[in-house]
Amino acid sequence: MLEPDASPLPEVQLLSNGRYHLVVDSAGAGASRWEATGLTRGGETGLALHVRDTVSGAAWANVLLPGAPAPDEVEAVLAEGRASLRRVDHGIEMRTDAVVAPGDDVELRRIRIVNRGPEARTLELTGCVALAGPPLEEGGRSGIRIEFDGAADSLLCVTTPSAPVLVQRMTVREMAGQPSVETNRARFIGRGHELCRPQVVSNGGALPGLDPEPDEALLALRRAVTLAPQQEITVDLVLGAASSRALARELAARYGVAHEVDHAIEAAWTLAQAELRRAEIGEADAQLINRLAGCLL
Repeated sequence: MLEPDASPLPEVQLLSNGRYHLVVDSAGAGASRWEATGLTRGGETGLALHVRDTVSGAAWANVLLPGAPAPDEVEAVLAEGRASLRRVDHGIEMRTDAVVAPGDDVELRRIRIVNRGPEARTLELTGCVALAGPPLEEGGRSGIRIEFDGAADSLLCVTTPSAPVLVQRMTVREMAGQPSVETNRARFIGRGHELCRPQVVSNGGALPGLDPEPDEALLALRRAVTLAPQQEITVDLVLGAASSRALARELAARYGVAHEVDHAIEAAWTLAQAELRRAEIGEADAQLINRLAGCLL
């Protein structure tokens, strides 16, 4: 168990199924690649969930955002096959498990949210990820193409002709209705705002909507939930890469099902432990390898 920033060396966990690769640090931030293609924008948090209390206006995330106030409690557990982060902010506890699915090219975040306070709380939940994209020439168009697939409540994106089709989905288990969306990174952050407090998170309400050809791509989906005292909900975030739109839609549909997410999370950890035993590598040695890797990233 780690306390983020407690170690002078960066603590990271390398997660992979051989094609899809994810590096998660002890703050919960991630960087993703599919084969040789970088998927997420460098220097940002990767796939994350922003939270805003609609009454107080307080905002935070399931990851530690640079420059944001420290949570009331925080701890991280990095293990082969899975990275976990627990934090408590303003009476709301969040426990995040991050994995790469063994059988599909997707990364998953299962986020359990509990209202530890004595009163009901209404929260806006915004799952988002900023994507890597081609350099934008002055006066030119980015070539990015994004669409919303209403059948699977997901966003599909192609950043370059040679890039995979990316799919993002956010599911609040046992909750129906379509989310609101945002796909323009500049609009999401807002002029004069910082990554730790994006404009659309501070403003609240429905997201501005789909920009099908943004200069800089960001995939964001938002839902609002009300939690009674001690009530717990589970939010599933999915980011995947596919060779076609049809396959991307299949991934969105598959990982919109709770038991598929739970199975993938358990299978990732089980397979990782089996690989360690097969290679005759102990957990301590595996952690050392990850720590050395962190020094190179």
